[in-house]
Amino acid sequence: MNAVQSYNRVNFYNDVTRNARFPFSDYNIAFNGEIIRFIDEMMGDPLGRTPENFQALQQIRDNLFTLITEVTPSTTNGTIVTNRYYSAMPSHINFPEDYYDFVLLMCKIDGYTTYARPITYNAIGPLLQDSFRHPTNDKPYYNEDSTGLTVWRGTSGTFQLATLTYIKYPTAFSIGTESDLIDGGGALSIGSEYIATEVSEENLVTYQIGDVFTASTGTLTSGQVILQSNTSPIPLPNKVHETICKRVSDVMLGVTQAYNPSQFVKSITS
Repeated sequence: MNAVQSYNRVNFYNDVTRNARFPFSDYNIAFNGEIIRFIDEMMGDPLGRTPENFQALQQIRDNLFTLITEVTPSTTNGTIVTNRYYSAMPSHINFPEDYYDFVLLMCKIDGYTTYARPITYNAIGPLLQDSFRHPTNDKPYYNEDSTGLTVWRGTSGTFQLATLTYIKYPTAFSIGTESDLIDGGGALSIGSEYIATEVSEENLVTYQIGDVFTASTGTLTSGQVILQSNTSPIPLPNKVHETICKRVSDVMLGVTQAYNPSQFVKSITS
């Protein structure tokens, strides 16, 4: 769905002929809040984490694949840490600016590629002294910090490449603003793409709500449209757009204390 189709679908569930109506800005807030909540539930929210994670179920990957990103950040070696038994090298990589959640870290050290294993702050000390599990170039570990990941590995060799796969922060949904709407008789930019927000006509062609068309004349004959570039759709796969719309409706109906319709929409939200 494009942004207008999503907006129209939420209005259907909201039953706007009988319930409160909202400005575009409220739709944007509700959509973006529910998109983040959906991602957190798929990945496992820290306050109520379930056993399922990104790699556990195919459905989770299918629901978030548009946000999967892979980068090869630069690495910076720290100071070797030596205890009574072993030594280890901490190397650091910074998170990308759009980083949201972790998926996988692969490390190439001295020509050999392996995956990095997660470790916690409390477990680092015992790990560095563990005869069987201490970090090596064949068995590196990572721990998150405020700016990125610290990779614990062996003291020799060259850390040639780190490949970070992660969930990027979703692009904000936007239906635009009311001032972006163009009514019948308004000027269009020839060659630009518009989305019909009402049944509209341009150059003797009729467009239904949500239809995208390229303006071939400089004037909208009738109806109402918005420039597509002034909107931004749900940044998730099409298969979950319906679910997001139902969740947004549930939030908006709840805000207006329309609890009976809200419970109905919630009951059909998968």
